[in-house]
Amino acid sequence: MKSVLIAVLIALVIIFSGIYSTEKLENMSIYLIDKCNQANEEIKAENFENAEKYVDEIESFVEENYTMFASTIDHNEVDKIDMNIDQMKIYIKENQKADALAYGNVLIGLLEHLPKDHKLKIENIL
Repeated sequence: MKSVLIAVLIALVIIFSGIYSTEKLENMSIYLIDKCNQANEEIKAENFENAEKYVDEIESFVEENYTMFASTIDHNEVDKIDMNIDQMKIYIKENQKADALAYGNVLIGLLEHLPKDHKLKIENIL
């Protein structure tokens, strides 16, 4: 009986931590997508200084929440996000509208993909 209770408790901990991390990742993605969209709007208007501020906010947020990203998503995806932020910053500094927008849109795609791909699924538990 004790072992069944322990197994149920462990399963509940796994399920609730999965739900929490999925929700947190989804909220983080929404926030970052919003910042990316704002940066893209500034790039379209050729306000590169304002766009750079938004990208700096994105970069700071990712750095501050690196542990959450690294613990819930594949490290290759974290690297792709970091690389796209870096590329976006370079093109913004060079006032290269098309390239900056391209990397901004790729970054949005990566961020939209995160919560969809990391939802709690029964096959991930078993």
